[in-house]
Amino acid sequence: MTGSATASAIAGVAGMAIIGCAASAPPPQRILARPPIAVQESRPKDDSANTKAAAPVDPPALEAPAQETPKPPDVIAPPQPIITIELPYKLGERPPASADEENERARWNQGGRGAGEFTAPERHPLPRVIVDIVKVKGPHKAASIQRVARASLWGKIIECYRLGAYKDQSLKGKTSIRFQVSRAGKASRAASTASTLPDIEVVRCLARQINTLELERAKAGSSVTATIQVFPGDDPMPPPASAIKPGSGVISPAEVERAVRAASPRIEACYRAALGALPELWGRIGARLHITPSGKVDEAFEAESRFPEESVTRCVLRELLGMDLPKPSGGDVRILVPIRLSPGKRHE
Repeated sequence: MTGSATASAIAGVAGMAIIGCAASAPPPQRILARPPIAVQESRPKDDSANTKAAAPVDPPALEAPAQETPKPPDVIAPPQPIITIELPYKLGERPPASADEENERARWNQGGRGAGEFTAPERHPLPRVIVDIVKVKGPHKAASIQRVARASLWGKIIECYRLGAYKDQSLKGKTSIRFQVSRAGKASRAASTASTLPDIEVVRCLARQINTLELERAKAGSSVTATIQVFPGDDPMPPPASAIKPGSGVISPAEVERAVRAASPRIEACYRAALGALPELWGRIGARLHITPSGKVDEAFEAESRFPEESVTRCVLRELLGMDLPKPSGGDVRILVPIRLSPGKRHE
């Protein structure tokens, strides 16, 4: 075999070998391409023609550090009033007591009000009095007589008015009185010329008080006409001392106590009205009641005690006035009802 022939034979065998190898090799693996990764731009596209601008986003709120919930303050309930009604007794017949009991009663009669301040509604407890000099015939000056009369007669007129007002708390009227004034300024011969006051004893008393006037001197005497008007005040008028008598009637103290105890809610309301401003207010009210033969309470005044807050006393007495009690036997009677008021203990 020539050299060229031999080379051709080797090339042919080699080609067959390559083809054989290629036929027996596994098919090449199919490589799948990954889907493209979308990359979001940090800034939105400027597409203002088709898309509205995105609203600004508020920054996230910062959480406040946890704090302990404050404890609510302790609430202290207002004091619970204590109303104590002692056994009543007929005027002038107070039960005997030991020295310690007398001292304790005196302590309660004085009472206390603490350091608070309380302003009661304005009132006009005393009767209203108007004195006018309407006519003067002589050298004395009307203005001078009127000034002296108003200054010196006011208290005396109230005492005259008391003679009838304790029996009729609505008593009112006008009285004209003519009197003479000497050149030395002494008033005399006073007499009523007209009056709308229905109580003649009061009218006569007013005339007597005119005669006590001491006026300025003048070169001659004068004839004077005065008018005195009286009207009830806001509080009842107590009777004069001469009219305060125990009475001939008899009534059971226990029955009076039960009746007053039934009025305790109203008495407590009087006390509470001042207790808010005066939480330490305490004391005793000795209520003197006059009970008519029909069982009606037509008088209620404080006796034996002096409660520290007058507005409470007046309120309590108004609640007792007009009460209906059992009819006393044997006539009218005056009885004393002691009432103790204390704030009691506070409830925590």
